[in-house]
Amino acid sequence: LRGVYPVLITPFHHQGGEQIDLQSFRRCISFMKDRVGCHGVTVAGVLGESNRLTDFEKKLLIQTAVNEVRQTNSASQQEQQHLPFQLCVGVTHTGTAATVALCEMAVEIGVDAVMVSPTKPDGGAQP
Repeated sequence: LRGVYPVLITPFHHQGGEQIDLQSFRRCISFMKDRVGCHGVTVAGVLGESNRLTDFEKKLLIQTAVNEVRQTNSASQQEQQHLPFQLCVGVTHTGTAATVALCEMAVEIGVDAVMVSPTKPDGGAQP
């Protein structure tokens, strides 16, 4: 990968507790591509809310991002743009086996790159 890959927030619905707002998430990806002009985005970074997401939520987030990036790239190819918009996903988890499993799942879904960083044994963020 080359270029700028900002880490996106994971938006949640105002009402309904901790449910991910996938429509807003898709808009964030489109905004970064169309308005900011970066080379790609990073999803589920290590300093925000991603370590509080369930494995199901992480998979949903990754699948949604992959679908949105593919749709974006399909439109770009029609406009004769040559560099695809790419997706990097944070796969840090609470241990090595869980990190490897998340990485394998992300690659299977179709991400372009993964980002791994050390984590505390409990996986929780510290204030």
